[in-house]
Amino acid sequence: MERLVPRGETSGGASTANPRLMAQGQESRFLRDIARTPWFSEFSQSYGERPNLSRDADYDYRKAWAAGVRPEPDPYDDNRHHWPSSLPSGEMLKSPKHPTLWKEQYMRATGQNPDATGVTEAQWQQMQQQVPAKAIIDALRRSK
Repeated sequence: MERLVPRGETSGGASTANPRLMAQGQESRFLRDIARTPWFSEFSQSYGERPNLSRDADYDYRKAWAAGVRPEPDPYDDNRHHWPSSLPSGEMLKSPKHPTLWKEQYMRATGQNPDATGVTEAQWQQMQQQVPAKAIIDALRRSK
């Protein structure tokens, strides 16, 4: 069994393409195996380029891959493959700059998928602005 290399370290002094990934050899296997997924093919065909798998990507594909997480068909997007926003533990895989991070925030706050309810990012932002005022009004009403 291969061991994971702690963040920022390398195996045997050799550098890896991504120090956050794993022991030497795992990076090349990761890149090979992820390129064989339906998600990778769909992405490349849809956008005319390969996905950004670099360490500065807005999604931690390596952490997801190492945890056994894989993209799954999304019924709200014509069953195209999507990666989950977080690990089962709740640890985020999307960076703060990811364009759909708001969807995970919405799901955590409401327990609902915004794609299922039709909520847009603009509506979610508006809801966030209204919630504090509503909470204050409700608290004042309860105190009377």
